[in-house]
Amino acid sequence: FFFVCVCYFVFPAFSLPSSCLPQSDELGQAFQLLPVWTACCERFLCFATTDYADRAWCRIEPVLAAVFGFADHLTVISSGFVNRWPERGQKRDMVLLNPEDGLLTVDADRAAVQELCAATSRVRAVNFGKEKVVAFFL
Repeated sequence: FFFVCVCYFVFPAFSLPSSCLPQSDELGQAFQLLPVWTACCERFLCFATTDYADRAWCRIEPVLAAVFGFADHLTVISSGFVNRWPERGQKRDMVLLNPEDGLLTVDADRAAVQELCAATSRVRAVNFGKEKVVAFFL
């Protein structure tokens, strides 16, 4: 999975958690930083593969953006993306799916996903499967 978080402190910076977080059997505590990274981001840009909505880690990204972020929409680049500048993409609602029901490559990651969902619910409840966020699909 990939998502890009554009952060504005002194200069624009990009966070690529798939390359920042350990991608091994041991996540350690690095995943706990995802809400912090998301809260610092001006925009959420997602590179959606065909199985994006099926995967637990991919499902957690828009949930974190909706709960901890302050952007008014998400931007999704689909696998069949073609640049059509100045078109801004197609505005659609994106349903927030429960990350705990998503697929994992490493089953040991399930505890980390559950912990992130619990942290999210302490901030505000998310109505998975029904709650929607505005997304622009490119």
